[in-house]
Parts: sequence; structure tokens; C-alpha cells
Amino acid sequence: YFFPHALANQGQLRREGYVLYAYNTEPDGSGTEYTFGANLPVPVGTIEILYAQWAPVDVSAFEYAISGGTVNITKCTSDAEWVVIPETIEGLPVTSIRPGAFTGLQNMTTLVSNANVETFAAGSVRHCTNFKTFYLCDNIKRIPDNFCISCPEFQNLRLSAVRNPTKMLNRG
Repeated sequence: YFFPHALANQGQLRREGYVLYAYNTEPDGSGTEYTFGANLPVPVGTIEILYAQWAPVDVSAFEYAISGGTVNITKCTSDAEWVVIPETIEGLPVTSIRPGAFTGLQNMTTLVSNANVETFAAGSVRHCTNFKTFYLCDNIKRIPDNFCISCPEFQNLRLSAVRNPTKMLNRG
């Protein structure tokens, strides 16, 4: 490839109790970060080593409802800076976030979604005054403009691919 992309995680990389959210050029995350599907500016003939970046999940910080074989997050009680939505709870995929699920989390600076989450309701994130960065996967089906209300520091949306980019043919 002339323009390689960071591999999307399609289940081949797994770590119990963690969600893979990006890759980095340094093992400790201090280098350049690449979300899944990001274009890698690697000169032809060279190799770039990327390290998986994992965020721990605290399932006990979530209240939820089960409906139709999927989990809907109704409330988060975490006091962590990084809040990570679990991929599964009770063996079922977490697919939606209800209104007000993330309300008043004053320590939360970063919210990490996962590839199973398809919908965020309006006002899913409210009054989280230190919330700055949101990692979201591109398979999202519904996220309204007002998913985030009264979060004055929100400024970084890191969109990750769920599927690898496809190669285009030039038939010129």
C-alpha cells in the first residue's frame, strides 16, 4: 500500500477487562496516536511499529437494562478520569446509551466507546465539566448533535474505523 492505514480491530486483538481504543508509536502512549483506520504517513520502504493502547473497563460503575438480547447503559457512577463503556455485560453486547447515563461525572476527562455501541441518546453526557475527549467508532448508527449537554471543555472527537478502509483502483 502506498498509503497504509492502522488496522481496525475486528476481534483479533483481545484483552480481558480492557477495550482497545487506538494505536501509538510508543508503548507507553507518549508518541503519535492513530485511531483505527487512520492513514499512516510511512515513507515507502520503511516500517512503523504501532503499539496497542488499552483502557481498563470497570463494569461495576454501570447501571443498565437488558432488552432484546442487548444492554442499554442507563447510568454511570465512575469517578475515574477515563470512563470506558464495556463491550459486553452479562455476556450481552452493550449497544445503546440512554439519556443522562453520564451525568455529573466531574472527574471524567475521556469517554471511550466500543464497536458494539450503535446509539447515543440526546443528553447522554450531561454536566461533565472536565469532559474533553470522546473515542467513538464509525459503526455508530445514531448520535444526535446534543448527545453532550453542558460540557464546556469537550473539544476532541477521535473517530475510529470498525472496518478497514478499502483500496480504490485508479482506472485512469
